[in-house]
Formats: sequence, structure tokens, C-alpha cells
Amino acid sequence: MSEYRINQITNQAGTAGPQVAGITTFSSSSGLVMPSGNTYGRFAKDFISNGLSFYIDISSRDCYNTGITSSIYDPVSGIRDEVFDGSPTFTATDSNGPDRLTFNGTDQGILFDRCDPAIGISPGSPLTVSVWVKIASDEDGNGIIFSIQRCNVPCFQFWIGTGSGANNPDSITDIPGRIVWRVGIGDHHVIDTRLNQGQIKNGILKSGKPAPYNDVRGRWINIVGTYSGQYAELYINGIISDFNDAVVSTWTTPTDPVSGSSIGIMRRYLCGGINYTKGDFNHCAMYRRVLSSSEILRNYNALKGRFGL
Repeated sequence: MSEYRINQITNQAGTAGPQVAGITTFSSSSGLVMPSGNTYGRFAKDFISNGLSFYIDISSRDCYNTGITSSIYDPVSGIRDEVFDGSPTFTATDSNGPDRLTFNGTDQGILFDRCDPAIGISPGSPLTVSVWVKIASDEDGNGIIFSIQRCNVPCFQFWIGTGSGANNPDSITDIPGRIVWRVGIGDHHVIDTRLNQGQIKNGILKSGKPAPYNDVRGRWINIVGTYSGQYAELYINGIISDFNDAVVSTWTTPTDPVSGSSIGIMRRYLCGGINYTKGDFNHCAMYRRVLSSSEILRNYNALKGRFGL
């Protein structure tokens, strides 16, 4: 199959989007991407675009251009972050990783507020979220890597640590470095076990075995969560870690442009706490469908080279 890249005219502010003249040229170097019908953007070579509704790549000038602005832009939906907390450090590609933003875990994060209409969220919508991060080795709290929420309705989050409501059957209260995919509110989670045995509430395995402890801090990792109906899965570096087929989601009513949901990166919308996370961020994508295991592995393989994997 032929591969192409769309080169779009940008405005003087250096951004692309629905307001930009729709003149395109093609060259044979990367994937053809026209995911939303509203705007075009550049994507990593071989990265799947079907169903894509949100895309941030610090290695792409379409998303982040240090020479023009410190703001983050999603070329798929045309939305820009309303809150760029603090001054995260930008580092160009070196031996420690690709272009990245480093967050201090104290007062730095990214928030796209009231963005439901732009990203196509609707009641009962299936969902896939993919994030590439390197959590700091000394991150020892409950931090949020990615979230979709307006307070707790709806609520989809990647936690590092125990995660809100994620009780531990082995009475372990201090488990920094564990990944939790939170679906809905309360105790409905998929916790990184690498066992693929299934989970029930509070991170307890359906087999009755104790959930193992995986510390992902200090290295680049691809976290993918999927959701549809009452079924959710968690993937780590392209491989399924575990699933929960009885999650209870609060994604049951539509939101509106005034009170709509927010997307947070290395933080969440203020709801009791912001839960800033310390570490590096490079890439995030969200789909309005559930990607298959082969598609998740394909996306992982498409990007892993930039992280030295």
C-alpha cells in the first residue's frame, strides 16, 4: 500500500486546523491521514488513523513548536490546551529519548478543557487511549498520566501508583510505579498484572491469586487502555496486561460545551486534587473505537524505535 504525507499550509501563528486554507500536497514519506473530515495532521509513519479523534506528538511541529508557542495543539480536532501549567522543560532528541516535555510533578501539566464536541465524545462511545511516558524514578505518589473527566463524570484515567479507590488485597498501601486504568468512578479498574487473568473490583484477580506488583518507573513505556460497554483492557508495550469485563462506567449522559469533559496530560481536571505526575511525555492518541490487539501492537511497533526499544 502506498504511503503519503499531507503537507498543509499553516497560518502565521504556525498552527494548522479548520481555519487554515485546505491546500495540500503529497510526498511519499509517511501515512496518509484524514481522520476527522475537519482537519488534517501529520502522523508517525504506520500509525493507525482510522477512528482517531485526538493526537498529540511532541516530536511533531504541528502539535508543539517551541519556536512559536509553548501551547499544545491537536491537529485532528483543532483544539488547543486552555491550561499549560508551569513551565515544563522541553528537551530535543538525545540518548535519553525523543523530543519530550519534562514535568516536575508539583505544578506542571496540560489541560484541554470542555472539549467533548471537538473530540466526538458521546454516551456509550467505545474508546482507546494510548500514551508514551517515562515516569520519574522518584515519583512516589498517586499521579495521573492521562484523564478524561469533569470532576468524576465521565471518568477515564491512567494512574501511576495505587489509583483512586484501587484497594489492595494484600494490604499493600505503598506501591509506587504501578499502572492503573480507571474506568468510571470508585473501584472499577484494570491494574497492570501482566497475567491477563481478569479482575474484579478493587484490583482482585478473578482467579483469587494475589495481584503482582510491577514498577514501570524510570523507563519509556507505552500504556494503552480500551473500553466498550462493561469491558476494559490494559496493554503495556503492545501486550495485554489484564482485563475487567464488569466495569461500571459513568459515561452514560452527554455533556455540553460549557460543562463538558476535560483531557488532562500529567494531571487531571481539578476535582479534590490535580494529581500532577513527575516525568517525561512524548505522545498521546485517542480513538473513538476499540483497537484490536494487533492494531495496538502495530502502533507500538510504529513508535518504539524513537524510544530505543
